[in-house]
Amino acid sequence: MLTLDRGDRESLAFGAREGLNEGITVPFVHLGDAIGSCTFAGTNRPDRSGIYLGAAQMIGVFAFQAARRLVGAATPIPRSPRLHPRPRDCVVLAGRGLSNKEIARALALTPRTVDGYLTAARRLFGLHDRTELVITAVLAGEVGLDELRRRQPE
Repeated sequence: MLTLDRGDRESLAFGAREGLNEGITVPFVHLGDAIGSCTFAGTNRPDRSGIYLGAAQMIGVFAFQAARRLVGAATPIPRSPRLHPRPRDCVVLAGRGLSNKEIARALALTPRTVDGYLTAARRLFGLHDRTELVITAVLAGEVGLDELRRRQPE
């Protein structure tokens, strides 16, 4: 759900005055990069919107990528830091809810080594706790959400 600010409400009111009251918004999310959307407005024919979804999706993605290229040189988005393999393994297991001792047991490390890996990973991203670290690693594309599911013992 989106929260509308004053500018959003003014834009919607202007569109309504001009007869634009339906639309399609195409989200664009590329982990570790800019997030945005492209909205196509139209008149009150929601029954017809389905036939335009595919075209709107293609045009919206193209438009957003073109906009990123245009402003990209002026405002580069810094690349996210990269985790080395062992600290990454620790972040994945922390994301599954394991304690440092449990992570150490699973990876044949000492709890102190696990703590060191997680502390170094937090410093790398400039974070303060495990939760921030796991979320940031997912958003940076370092860890997939599917990797965070607890594995059932075999």
